[in-house]
Amino acid sequence: MPSPRGPAQASLHLCGKRIYENRTSYLPAKDNRELHTFRMIGRILVKSIIDRRPIPMRLAPSVFKYLLGIRPTLRDLELYDRTLATTLREVLLRPAGNLHLFLGEDQRPVTDSNKAAYVHERVWEVLVGCREQQLRAVKEGFEEVDLCSYIQVFTCADLMLLVCGDEHIHPNMVINLLSFNPVDWPSRSCTPSHLCEVIQEMEPNELRRFLQFVTSQGTIIRGTCSPLNVQMCPTSNRLPVGRTCFRRLDLPDYENIEVLRQKLKTALSAIDDAGFGMV
Repeated sequence: MPSPRGPAQASLHLCGKRIYENRTSYLPAKDNRELHTFRMIGRILVKSIIDRRPIPMRLAPSVFKYLLGIRPTLRDLELYDRTLATTLREVLLRPAGNLHLFLGEDQRPVTDSNKAAYVHERVWEVLVGCREQQLRAVKEGFEEVDLCSYIQVFTCADLMLLVCGDEHIHPNMVINLLSFNPVDWPSRSCTPSHLCEVIQEMEPNELRRFLQFVTSQGTIIRGTCSPLNVQMCPTSNRLPVGRTCFRRLDLPDYENIEVLRQKLKTALSAIDDAGFGMV
């Protein structure tokens, strides 16, 4: 099992299970009133920037836009609720006369001249309006450390990269970090090549899970090249073990690739049960 991560990341994981919606694009849960917890999340976000340690979850772009004072777009909604975003795109394309929709508190009928405003209002309400109290608490915690002169030059993408790490991840990016000590691994062993083959098969979320298992971080930080050391253990039926403090994977010399694939899958699936949140 992986070693415990730092207290800030552990706290974020425990809070994230209770106060965030949507496992692939996190947004503060609108029905949670634990505002002190959201303020703590804000403090963790700014600490991740200072420590250069990305957090183990992918927050929705609209969260970072709120921190920067930028309005969310239809594209941001698509990442959170693809069905609703598709419906709103159809609103923009269809004649307004057949829509029977209403805009604003005064319930004005939606027309061709104001349907763009209607879409913007719906996007704002879903991503920000219905959860603004929680987002405001996150921002309050985030701004307790005065980084305004530093943050104000950032785009949303810049801030996401700092806090959550690189959004795009490819198997070769992970494989290139692997280090197999030839003293540990005899030339006759096929396990190193089998591990690379299994990683090549992984989807992005599986790659993040693997990185988290070995390093406690579900991403690769740009500008760093610390290897992921793979240490051989005697052939056995035990599961692989991630030593996150040392960026090391203890891997038995399994007899074939199918055993390796199944053992690694079992180990990675247990991350959440052990208290390790996923991106």
